[in-house]
Amino acid sequence: MPFWPPWLLVAVAVAGVVLSIATDPTVCTPKDPSVCGPDLAFAWAIVLLGIGLLTLWVWPVTASVLVLGYVALDLVYDPARPAHVAFAMLGLLVLGYAAWHFALRRHQQAILADLAGPAHPPVVVERRSWPRPVGVLVAAAFATLVCGSSGLWYAHQVDEVARHVAGSVVVDSVAGTVDSDGNQAFRLSDPPAGAPKVARILTAIEDYPEGSHQPVRVDRDDPEWVRLVAEPDDHTGWLSLSLGAGILAALMVSYAIRRELSRRRLSAPGAPGVGVSVRVIGDQVWVSAADGSHTTLATFGSSEGQDGPEARRGVLIGDLRAKGWAAVWTDDAILLPLSRLSVEGGREPMTDAAAESLQRSYEEDKEDEDYEDLGVVGEEVLTGRRADPTRFPITDGPAPWLRLVGALLVVGAVVGGPIAAWSATEGLLDLLPILLVGGTVLERGVKWSANGLLVTMEGARLDTGFSSRELPFAAVHRVRVDQERVILLSDEDAISFEPCPDLEPRTVRLERVREVAEMVRGLVVSSRGGATTSTRRVRPGAVAVVLFVLGVALAGAARHLI
Repeated sequence: MPFWPPWLLVAVAVAGVVLSIATDPTVCTPKDPSVCGPDLAFAWAIVLLGIGLLTLWVWPVTASVLVLGYVALDLVYDPARPAHVAFAMLGLLVLGYAAWHFALRRHQQAILADLAGPAHPPVVVERRSWPRPVGVLVAAAFATLVCGSSGLWYAHQVDEVARHVAGSVVVDSVAGTVDSDGNQAFRLSDPPAGAPKVARILTAIEDYPEGSHQPVRVDRDDPEWVRLVAEPDDHTGWLSLSLGAGILAALMVSYAIRRELSRRRLSAPGAPGVGVSVRVIGDQVWVSAADGSHTTLATFGSSEGQDGPEARRGVLIGDLRAKGWAAVWTDDAILLPLSRLSVEGGREPMTDAAAESLQRSYEEDKEDEDYEDLGVVGEEVLTGRRADPTRFPITDGPAPWLRLVGALLVVGAVVGGPIAAWSATEGLLDLLPILLVGGTVLERGVKWSANGLLVTMEGARLDTGFSSRELPFAAVHRVRVDQERVILLSDEDAISFEPCPDLEPRTVRLERVREVAEMVRGLVVSSRGGATTSTRRVRPGAVAVVLFVLGVALAGAARHLI
């Protein structure tokens, strides 16, 4: 499928929203305050549109259902007739978009039926672990936090408005001029004691004619609270944020669960499938026909890999449709998916020459990315030597006193953030400076207290405090030297370290760096055949961040709810 259909849907939706706002015939009136008051139907509908447009690229069918839900609500409740035309067109386009995906899936099944070969049982299968969807689950947890805190704040604001209204009186006012900020002045005819004689209010839709009489509400217990009767306070934006974050969190959790269940099902023997030819290039599995035509059938992301783009026979199993979860069994591995099946590559032949070209492009792109990230300008170490155990392990990190200072900063941020949120805030928006300052202190404290590097005779481990990366020497493809640094490069990761930063004089230090680099090169060569996947783990610093944000949010919310 080409790239432009989702962007077309977004453009039509934006045009519909602009038309709805520009041609809205609504006029605020004190006779019916609900006209310009909170609109719960719109609060729900805008969530469907926003989440639907946001997820068109990831979950096209689910996104289409959400957008169609908004279209239906708009056609029923939106008084702007021109917007009905735009959103009716959007509805038709979304139906076509969803139908296109269904047709694409059926087309893929037909291609597989025509070109796939007979299935064969794998001979020896090596079971491997695979990365967990940590990023998706962390994002879902954050969305859940936003959902809960926004929902609590909305409920609090609704209660506050009800309290103000219950203690208010309605007085007459005369509309005045509008200042440079868009606030219109209203002179109160008979204000209660302590209330201002002139109130400046930002009107909801348009300014009122100067000299016109407009009733306003004034809270007798809080005279600074002055509102137009025709324009009740509307805090449904917080409700929309809560609903949107909740739906997004549910979608992400559903994705993670389905991915996990699919991978377990696909890794179990006995699943029916079709015979195919498979190549692994970088982190992509390319599935082509087994009939000699080399026709590309599909691709999907995988955490597995192999040395080179050679074709292997395999069995494609699972949901063999576009956006389905599928895997490939080969004679020596299970290629489990990290992403859904994609058939957007077309029916181009995947010959040996095409595979080698893709492999070269992948290696060049990956090397450029690694070199740009590290600023590598040194030379590659091609000669190895026998490793001297007395040179290992090699460690690098902050001094002990700096680690102590960092630990104190972490404790101060995690404990002090919620205390500041409880004692010094007047509104949830005031939590932003606390999050910004406290987050900066926390980030610096984690780096000072837990940042470090460890190089052993088996591999390297880099700890940032928030996460750790373990790179076994068997996964290293290149060893380079750049001045006083040794750089380890693999397909998936790159780590640099200084073996002896304090050794003097510099000429001796450079000789020692070269010596260590050659030892590492020897260890890389001798480690061939071992584990080739770098490992990433969450460290206590990430937990501290969650505790800090959660503590500040809960303390700030509780401060205004109690």
